[in-house]
This record gives sequence, C-alpha cells and structure tokens, in this order.
Amino acid sequence: MEAYKRWVRRNKDYLHSIDSLANGLTWLLPERFAESEIIPEAGPVILR
Repeated sequence: MEAYKRWVRRNKDYLHSIDSLANGLTWLLPERFAESEIIPEAGPVILR
C-alpha cells in the first residue's frame, strides 16, 4: 500500500489529468452513459 501511495504522490498531475478527462467524457458523450447513473460517478472514483 505504501508503494501505491508514493506512486500517487509522485504522479498527482498525471492522475488529475486522467480524472479531468474522465469527467469531460461524461459531458461530451452523455448518451453513452445515459443508461447508468453510477458510471459517471464511479469512473473518476475508480481512477483515484
């Protein structure tokens, strides 16, 4: 777990970019995520 925490701390800018991309996709492609209410919320959480 400590290795994961170190990796996250070292790559926080990279992870922030991926998080922003995931959030943007739910806005740009809403019809792809319309069937499920949980996917737009779960996607970014999974990446964290």
